[in-house]
Amino acid sequence: MAISFALSEDETMIRNEAEKFSKSLYDDARKFEKEGVPASLYGNYKELGFLNLDWPVELGGQGLPFFVKTVVLEQLSRGCVSTLLSMDRAGFSLYPLLALKHAGAAPLLARFKQAADGFEPAVFVDTDEQIKLEKGVLSGVIHYLPSHKPSLLIVLQGRRVFCIEDGIASTPVLPCALHAAGACEVKINGKPVIVEELSEESYRKMIASMRLYMASCMLGVAAASYQYALGYTKERITFGKKVAHHQAIAFILADMSIAIEATRASIWKGAYELSKGDGFSAGSQALLQAQECSSFVTVYGVQLLGGHGYVSDYPVEKWMREARTLPTLLGGKDAAQLDLERTIRDWGFA
Repeated sequence: MAISFALSEDETMIRNEAEKFSKSLYDDARKFEKEGVPASLYGNYKELGFLNLDWPVELGGQGLPFFVKTVVLEQLSRGCVSTLLSMDRAGFSLYPLLALKHAGAAPLLARFKQAADGFEPAVFVDTDEQIKLEKGVLSGVIHYLPSHKPSLLIVLQGRRVFCIEDGIASTPVLPCALHAAGACEVKINGKPVIVEELSEESYRKMIASMRLYMASCMLGVAAASYQYALGYTKERITFGKKVAHHQAIAFILADMSIAIEATRASIWKGAYELSKGDGFSAGSQALLQAQECSSFVTVYGVQLLGGHGYVSDYPVEKWMREARTLPTLLGGKDAAQLDLERTIRDWGFA
């Protein structure tokens, strides 16, 4: 039996559309970092169908496999990942809600179905339990959230999920690399509309989806940095020949390419396993692989440009700082490693 890793005709068409849209994000990335993402761009994102690619049909989505979403996320992250996160807030925030059995989830999901401009959900993974629930009141401070003014906040503490709409006070803070997505400190003091302990099965599938989502974003950032550095070193001449033709540089470029291809394979494997089960271990592995890849590739992306790499006239500095921030949105590297260690300890394999 023949095995093919090629995209289908429909998947190729969707990827090509994402690539075209990504180029427009790249062209205006610095503008979005300074002025924010315009509502018209969010409208275009929705019209192209990128927002609800993998949403259930009953929510107005297209019901496509999550794998297709990972392909789109990679392409759009090459343009501007912080702009993508701003446009796709509802897409990322939906995964915890789909895992809920609580009756209060239905009206919240209806708001996602409309996905109107101004609806700004946000997810915070609280690994240190900064947020407390006492006597029915949720309180605490989130010192950094990539959002302007969240209207719905979903807090994840292990398998516990809190959803709160009232009692959210946000204050703008200096952006942490993801400039276009916004940045704020959030003080919470209110009654949550949903408090639920997820089943192990629901938790594993939710976390796998979110980790594969973020891994795809990190892959896109790494791929963009590699392509730019490759183009630069193939044009720049030092000591009588192009920079890319120096053996040390050629080895670095080869390692960057290998890391990107390995990460893409890891993500695609995770998406496949998610479609067949929960994809928990594969999703954790993909996130860890993507973090290592993006850190390695974007740092060298800056260094291969020499002094030019550190100034904002070139995009590689942007990709390097984004690669450092993205993993922290899901609790960092440690959370994924602990989950993998638990799987290995309990089952003897990941």
